[in-house]
Amino acid sequence: MLNIAPVADEASGRAAQSLFREYADWLRATKSCGANYPALEEEIASLPAAYAERGGDVLLAVIDEQPAACIAWRPAGDAESFEIKRLYVRPAFRGQGLARTLILEAIRGIGPHRIVLDTDTGTMPRAHALYRSLGFREYKPRRGLLADLELLP
Repeated sequence: MLNIAPVADEASGRAAQSLFREYADWLRATKSCGANYPALEEEIASLPAAYAERGGDVLLAVIDEQPAACIAWRPAGDAESFEIKRLYVRPAFRGQGLARTLILEAIRGIGPHRIVLDTDTGTMPRAHALYRSLGFREYKPRRGLLADLELLP
């Protein structure tokens, strides 16, 4: 059974930290573009405050009592935009539409605001394609494999 809920207590916080660490380990292993590892470690240590204190949130997806995936969002620096961060689905839970479900939950949670994110098209081509299928469009060309995407209200 799937349960998606905000990180709101110590147990869900630890589960989210574990998923964020797995994501960080994957970033390191793939040498994904744009990863600021010291800042990411600080973010993980302060979950969910790194998002909640800024008006964002962290969602945790649990399947049959097993932490399966997470997604987070926070304001992107202006009153009109939010940034989606840290979408991660554990390998054992991939292929079930969980990433799409979490993105749609994040969009609902953010509400009628511009949503931005970046994704590495080299190491995350499926994520990039998923965001594009949900209406996100590139808005600022970058060099290399990093793509900036936005979804307008």
